[in-house]
Amino acid sequence: MDAAGIRHLGEGPDVMEGNVFDGRLDHIRLDPEVGAVVVGFDSHISFNKILKASSYLKNPDVLFIATNRDERFPMEHIVCPGTGTMVTAVAVASGREPTIMGKPSREVFEALRRQHGLDPARTVMVGDNCKTDITMGNVCGLRTLAVLTGVTTRADLERLVADSAADGALAPQVPELVAPQIGDLLPFL
Repeated sequence: MDAAGIRHLGEGPDVMEGNVFDGRLDHIRLDPEVGAVVVGFDSHISFNKILKASSYLKNPDVLFIATNRDERFPMEHIVCPGTGTMVTAVAVASGREPTIMGKPSREVFEALRRQHGLDPARTVMVGDNCKTDITMGNVCGLRTLAVLTGVTTRADLERLVADSAADGALAPQVPELVAPQIGDLLPFL
């Protein structure tokens, strides 16, 4: 946002003063110039930030934009909540749904297509998350390749395919191709 010259606030920690249960939130002031709430990954997400974002979104003229809805980041020994966790908290509290500007949004591919001259017929979307990466590829008419090194597991893929077969149509989350890891493609390049 800085690079685009967009004024913003809310970065970093935002510690709650007072206590919601004693009714002492009258110190919270909202900036009347805020025209959009943009939710991306925030390791400092807090009750106070959700409160403010939701309060801004009471105004129907304030845009609600999110970068993505990834549920978690792949980690071996812990569950690392993804941006979707933060987006969902604001969506539930505000009663509004965001415009997603990242995967699986068609807009992100269209911007890349215009900027780099990508031809959908010659483009493969490779990803480790079928809900975002593979869905975006399928929605945008790309070939799709799921790699099993991140969020989506082989068991997840088997469930997706079985559920699609039961519905009679391939779900947008089902990839055309699957590889255990991206390095498996090197012999073909």
